[in-house]
Amino acid sequence: MKKTNFYPNAWHIPPYPYNMMANGNAEDVQTKDLVLSNPTLLEKNVSEIELNLVRLSAIDNNGMEHFIQDFAGQELVLKGMHTGLFIRTKSTMALAPGKYKRFRFYVQEMGNAFTFADGQTEAVYRFDHLDFEIEGSLTVRPGETPKAIFRFELVPFATRPLLAPIWQLFRKSGHITTKMANSLGL
Repeated sequence: MKKTNFYPNAWHIPPYPYNMMANGNAEDVQTKDLVLSNPTLLEKNVSEIELNLVRLSAIDNNGMEHFIQDFAGQELVLKGMHTGLFIRTKSTMALAPGKYKRFRFYVQEMGNAFTFADGQTEAVYRFDHLDFEIEGSLTVRPGETPKAIFRFELVPFATRPLLAPIWQLFRKSGHITTKMANSLGL
């Protein structure tokens, strides 16, 4: 008799929707889903960012900076939306009512790195903060203290250069011609 492995988790349907972990919370506090982008990082094909975060601030439409929380000694790994990963604030953001156009991540001088689409990692030391534009801006109404989900728009990793040696093994060598061309001696 043949032994067959059975994995019931493969067909198991969870009793809650998949987005419950992202949007649901017990205190019934509104959660803002924010997409953050930086055009310079997109131009340089950055796929992943490692930051030693010191503090976080939101910049409103008038250019005023509002500090959210102190993140001393916290290391963050920011991945793009294509991975399905995000960062969620643990507590509510105490922001003054208004419209905010960007978030500023203040970082330490050491321990920051960019990973590019081709897989190369480069340590970066020349900046003390990194700005991300909020797509569609963030509006905070009076009396509202929302939690936030940060999704980062970054370039996906390029799989073609990583798989090139494997493709070379399966590639047929020589010039490929059609049957008719072969019959004519071309």
